[in-house]
Amino acid sequence: MCGLTAVLSTKLAAEGISCNIVAGTYHDHLFVDASRAQEAMDFIQEIASNASCYEALAKQSMEIFKK
Repeated sequence: MCGLTAVLSTKLAAEGISCNIVAGTYHDHLFVDASRAQEAMDFIQEIASNASCYEALAKQSMEIFKK
């Protein structure tokens, strides 16, 4: 597995959270069910804190959920 979207989608799928990813030129969008948004954010934060090679990318992706 390589790439941020692969890491995130695999982790979210393992937790039973459906995720639609739309890749953009400058950033990607991750869409999850609103009722599981906080849970998805928690998993993304966990990935960011435990995987230094993806830390900057995961933190950037978390900004998507804040908007």
